[in-house]
Amino acid sequence: VAAHYARYPQDVERARAIAAHLAEHRPESAGHRLTPEGFQSLGIMLGSGSGSHQLHYLLENAFVRTPGGTELSDAFQEAMRTSASFAGHPLYALLHEAIYGQGERPTAWAAERVREEFPQFDAATALAGDGPVLFTGETIHPWHFDVDPALRPLRETAELLARRTDWPALYDPERLAANEVPVAA
Repeated sequence: VAAHYARYPQDVERARAIAAHLAEHRPESAGHRLTPEGFQSLGIMLGSGSGSHQLHYLLENAFVRTPGGTELSDAFQEAMRTSASFAGHPLYALLHEAIYGQGERPTAWAAERVREEFPQFDAATALAGDGPVLFTGETIHPWHFDVDPALRPLRETAELLARRTDWPALYDPERLAANEVPVAA
């Protein structure tokens, strides 16, 4: 995110304006509720080679002037909706954290718990101060199952998976400790 804002410093204010608009108006696009948190998840774009440029162009043309005032453009809303929608792959969202479950510890919405440890990722906190709105990506949060019409029917199942405490072992620590093959991360 820092590299993106260094490349496109004007996007700091654009992102703040978009997040503020979403917080105030909560628009819908094809049944998908558009929220500041959903906007922040566009950070997934930053994981690709041209993602920073794509995100910049999306932010650059986010607003249009209408007789009723400034609004988010239909194109921006559609891009945000399609980027955030799991309609084509609902199992990805449902199992995203569950695949890491092990032993008696629940995953308990790990990404959401970690996000709460870093208030700088809260859009409302950023908007209340003068900090930038930070982006996220590759994380699944409970609110995804509230705002995405493709995930709403899976909300109860997602909660059950997040609370599950009887996961099988993912790996054998003793066998890994005995490994003689050189590895690097």
